[in-house]
Amino acid sequence: MSRFLCKMLLFVVLVFLPGLGTVVQAEFSANMQETRPTIVGMKTTATVYSIVNITENTADNETVSGWCVWTRSDSEVILYNETIEFETETLTVNYTVPAESNTKDDHFTCKCELENTEDEVLTLSGTATMYLFIVTPKGAEVDKGDNATLTCTFTDIVKNLTVTWEREGTDVSGLEGHSMTNGININFKQVSTVEITNVTESANYTCTLYPYQDIPWPTTVPLLVNGAYYLAPCFLTVLAMMLLVL
Repeated sequence: MSRFLCKMLLFVVLVFLPGLGTVVQAEFSANMQETRPTIVGMKTTATVYSIVNITENTADNETVSGWCVWTRSDSEVILYNETIEFETETLTVNYTVPAESNTKDDHFTCKCELENTEDEVLTLSGTATMYLFIVTPKGAEVDKGDNATLTCTFTDIVKNLTVTWEREGTDVSGLEGHSMTNGININFKQVSTVEITNVTESANYTCTLYPYQDIPWPTTVPLLVNGAYYLAPCFLTVLAMMLLVL
């Protein structure tokens, strides 16, 4: 029995002891997260970005360095970051697109090469798409007591978009005599309207488009009523103060 126990002990020592004290290092890996599309008005400044996630690291608090390059339409190099360093697990790589160059839908490719202190290298690539739209407002000029229709037309859009309307900062959904139609995207075009009955005074309306989530895009739409005078809210405030002094 003692000889058998000795053999078992020797087996355990030979098999398991070499592994004791050995640190198993995680594999160095990363990915470039798919980015949301950028939806902006034509000839306005926009930002496209890619997000790099370090999913594993070879050592705690290890610095990862490298470079990233942006190309537009797979050809033109528009931005080159020579050196990037980060110790966190996420890096956001941005590029600001100048307003004067935003004249059509386009896509931007971000390519990054990352290296850790173990000299392991990873190459990542991702594409960010930018969609441009045009807002065309149409106001109205009517006589006092008539009905009026105000319109915002959105063209070159890629999905149904949320639209809100306000009259001098107040949501029209709670105003008497106002009815709003959000509209739907048909052939990359969406029309939103506000119908107003028995108008009494001129006012500035605002249609606000939400291209993505909670990002607003407001446009002023004027209503001019003949035979009525429009007094801006700030002027009314000053007038009220003057009357109080008198």
